[in-house]
Amino acid sequence: MRYEKLFSKGMIGSCELKNRIIMSPFNKNYCNLDGTVGRRLIDYMVERAKGGTGLLMVGATAVSPEGKGHFNQQALFTDEVVPSFRKLTDAVHAGGAKIAVQINHRGRQTSSKFSCLKPVAPSPVPGVSLGKFEQENPIELSVEQIKRIIGDFAAAAGRAKKAGFDIIEIHGAHGYLINQFTSPYSNKRTDEYGGTTAKRERFAMEIISAVRKAVGDDFPLVYRISADELVDGGLAIQETASFAKRLEEAGIDLIDVSATRDASSFLCISPMDVPLGPFIPYSDVIKAAVSIPVSAVCRINDPNQAEDILANQQADFICMARALHADPFFPEKAMNGRDEDIFACLGCLQGCTDNLGNELPIECTANPRAGRERLLVPAPAAVKKKILVVGGGPAGMEAARVSAGRGHQVVLYEKEKELGGQLRYLSRLPYNDDFGEMVRYLSLQIKKQGVRIELATEATVPLIREEAPDVVIAATGSRPLLGDIPGRDQTHVVSYLDLMDRTSFSEKKVVVVGGDVKGCQVCEFLSERGVEVAIVEPKSHLAMDGGKRHKIFTLRRIDENPNIEVYTNTSIDRISDHSVIIVKGAERQTLNDIDLVVMVVGSAADTALADELVTDNAVPEIHYVGDCFSPRKALHAMLDAAEVTYRL
Repeated sequence: MRYEKLFSKGMIGSCELKNRIIMSPFNKNYCNLDGTVGRRLIDYMVERAKGGTGLLMVGATAVSPEGKGHFNQQALFTDEVVPSFRKLTDAVHAGGAKIAVQINHRGRQTSSKFSCLKPVAPSPVPGVSLGKFEQENPIELSVEQIKRIIGDFAAAAGRAKKAGFDIIEIHGAHGYLINQFTSPYSNKRTDEYGGTTAKRERFAMEIISAVRKAVGDDFPLVYRISADELVDGGLAIQETASFAKRLEEAGIDLIDVSATRDASSFLCISPMDVPLGPFIPYSDVIKAAVSIPVSAVCRINDPNQAEDILANQQADFICMARALHADPFFPEKAMNGRDEDIFACLGCLQGCTDNLGNELPIECTANPRAGRERLLVPAPAAVKKKILVVGGGPAGMEAARVSAGRGHQVVLYEKEKELGGQLRYLSRLPYNDDFGEMVRYLSLQIKKQGVRIELATEATVPLIREEAPDVVIAATGSRPLLGDIPGRDQTHVVSYLDLMDRTSFSEKKVVVVGGDVKGCQVCEFLSERGVEVAIVEPKSHLAMDGGKRHKIFTLRRIDENPNIEVYTNTSIDRISDHSVIIVKGAERQTLNDIDLVVMVVGSAADTALADELVTDNAVPEIHYVGDCFSPRKALHAMLDAAEVTYRL
């Protein structure tokens, strides 16, 4: 076997896992408002059980009403929810995996909007939110209330065992209630639950003791820690290594090593701006400090990477959330030598944390079926058709992949010499390399599926008539706009796509018009080539179209880059031969010696061919997908294609 360590059996307490892959806990917003588990979460988890994962963890599950952090979060604070969880555990067991649940209380990291109850905390200090609602001033817990919550954890653990879970994880990380007690950053108490290290850890230790009493001595318990909170005044790795030893003495069977807290949580679910495996150094230190197993987590999306972590004894188990969200059959493919067929998580966050922060069910750019397993079924088509796809971007390739996989005869026309559409340009921008994975995976899969690919060939109405398809899928993308600024028609005014087509840059000073995420990345792209850049944006801030985590990284880099000058709340009055006149409020300013102006001001759907086909009634059936339907993100392009082709 190629990945001997990754696919060796492993023990967590008394529970044996068939391999070292754990789907780490993360919320999905798939549950019902009353905290019960519904069909959607069951289908999602079963798909990953069938894909070969050893242990699946259900994400943060509330132990108390005031501890909820999402409307559609699962909860274990009443006996009535147990039957729904039993359906989940039975289904996952039937799928061939073990299943765990993470019990959690968010403390101050929540909103009264979720439960109509005020948030609580060890001290009356509000936290920091990356979500939809701002944090509130929490109520300082009394000792009596602390004892009640400890009992809530124990009761939830008892219900979890009754529901058939194999393992329970206690969430002591990421700035939630237990972590709020253990950290001096958030615990300002001076009674028996604050002050010294031992007193700050008392809440956690009493929860472990109460949970252990509720589930018995042989039931496996996992504890998630933030090995380093990555904030001034917070816990650092030296202190948490000592804490890990005390967790082992308290009867914990595995330490799940993460990092960050509320004020640094943008680093926790790291976007593609961050290199793979950023928290591995922490699991390495914790493993050296204890004799019980530890797990590593965060941006592990490659089986070679996972095998190396285990081989280097930096962890005993590999926790993956987004990697299995993107490709539920990652384990099976890796075990069977099909690495090239794994669709690695991009770290784009478009469908997962960006959705979760807006209280939406999570989705996935790489995997449109995530959360729609019952709706989008890759079954053979009842009637085989000839399908012609126009456009080789993500929407076109996904449409071709799914259609061919279901047995249709598929031909794809792409006017350029290579596949990828605008992803080819997007992946060249700084910190966007991972988008190249989409091009690699989709182009490989459509070739494997036998799709006839016609490159460097522009589809026309006569050509399509000659092909005589039953269905045309128009994935012709979008065209960049240049806005209506006076002077835009000059030769030194170009679109973002025109810029990315170039192989050399002699310009010294460039103005980028449009400060969304792409505009910011174009600035970085130019800066890396020694160009001085001014970015002009009419809104009050840059990158306002970005997800919150991605935006934080983008803005930090822009702010720290001496070659980029930022003009927000600013409009363009006109573009001249070598100058740009800008207006901010009542002030006008001229930017001189400008060699190039790059317009990043949006795009319009390119529907010319599809509209002509409709007008001429040239084909029996036509569908618009991706940017051709409406310019949006790669997430939506993939979902458009899937929703059409899984139903053809």
